[in-house]
Amino acid sequence: MVKKYEWYPADNEVKHAKRHTPKAPKLRASVEPGRVLILLSGRFRGKRVVALKQLKSGLVCVTGPYKVNGVPIKRVNQVYTMSTSTKVNLAGVKLDGISDETFKKEASAKRSRSQKFFAENAPKKTTSDARKTLQK
Repeated sequence: MVKKYEWYPADNEVKHAKRHTPKAPKLRASVEPGRVLILLSGRFRGKRVVALKQLKSGLVCVTGPYKVNGVPIKRVNQVYTMSTSTKVNLAGVKLDGISDETFKKEASAKRSRSQKFFAENAPKKTTSDARKTLQK
């Protein structure tokens, strides 16, 4: 048995698609700028880092600082961090230049087929000067 509808949409009726723009998740109460966190996954797991700020994407921007323990400025999901009771004063730290665009990969030169196979002739990856000054 098929249900009978009394109204059918017209063919020329405009359908409005509702787009959902995801909002950044709330930061945990224990994760705040200046708080020392422990990374739980990734290359730097087990390292203590300082939370700088939350980015628009919802990720937390953290740093080692690089001179102290070798952890560069990076984005981390707050789920993969553990908070400590230690807090660091961030007075004098400029956080204006840090955004999600800062962490986008730079376009690199295309590698030929032989360069993909033989790594010695491949173009070298370099860190931009802007990223180096931001790290300092």
